[in-house]
Amino acid sequence: MTLNLLVVVCGFLISFFVISTGGGGAALYLGVLTGLCGLSAARAVDTSLLTAIPALCFGALSFYRHGNVNVKLARQFLYFALPTVIVASLLARYIPEKIYAPLIGLVLVVLGVQMYFRKVRQTEDIHVDRVKAAYYAILSGLMIGIGGLSGGGVIMAGLLAMGEDMLGTVATSSFILVWTSLIGAVMHMTGGGVSYFYALLLIIGSVTGALIAPRVLSRVNRATFDRICKPVISLIVILMGLQMIF
Repeated sequence: MTLNLLVVVCGFLISFFVISTGGGGAALYLGVLTGLCGLSAARAVDTSLLTAIPALCFGALSFYRHGNVNVKLARQFLYFALPTVIVASLLARYIPEKIYAPLIGLVLVVLGVQMYFRKVRQTEDIHVDRVKAAYYAILSGLMIGIGGLSGGGVIMAGLLAMGEDMLGTVATSSFILVWTSLIGAVMHMTGGGVSYFYALLLIIGSVTGALIAPRVLSRVNRATFDRICKPVISLIVILMGLQMIF
C-alpha cells in the first residue's frame, strides 16, 4: 500500500513539473517504473508513454482554453513528427541504442546551449520556419519511436529557437506531445509489455498534477516565468544530452 501511494505521489510531482516546463515526462516515468516499481527496461518503455498521455491531454486542453497554444506552429511540427514516430518505431528493433543515443545526446547539448542564449521575440506573430520545424520534429520523433521517450526536450528547444516565449513554448509543446506520445504509445503497446496496474497508479497522480499546473501558470507573469525557467530548462536539456552521450 505504501509503495502504491508513493507511485501516485510520484505521478503527481512529475506531471506538475513537466506540464509546467513543457515536457512529456516519459523519461521520468521510465525512472519510476524501473527504479521504484521494479519493471524491466522493456516493460517500462512500453508503459511510460501510455502513462504520460492522460496528463498531457488535460494539460494541453487547459493551455488551449487559456489561449496559450500556438496552433499554427504546432501543426507544422506534427506534419513531420508523426510520420517519423511511426517509421522509427517500426525500425527501432534494428537500430542499436549505442549508435543513436550519443548522436541524439550531442544534438540535445547543442540545443540546450542554443536555448539559453536565444532571445525571445517580442511579437505575437512567430514566423514559422518549416525547415527548422521539420528538423526539430524529426529529432523528437526519433526519440519517441526508437527510445520510448516523449521527445519534449527537443520540441521545447525547437519552439524557443523559433522565437516562442516560455509560456507559449510550454503550452504548444504539451499540445504537440499529446499526439506524438499517443502514436508512440500505440506503436510500443504492440509488444504487449505494458504494466496497466502501475500505469493506472501513475495516471491517477499525473492527471491531478496536470489539472493544477496550467491554472498556476496562468497567474504567473510571463516575463518572470521566462527569466526563471529558461535557464533551468536549458540546463535540463543539456544534462539529458550528456547522459545519452556517456
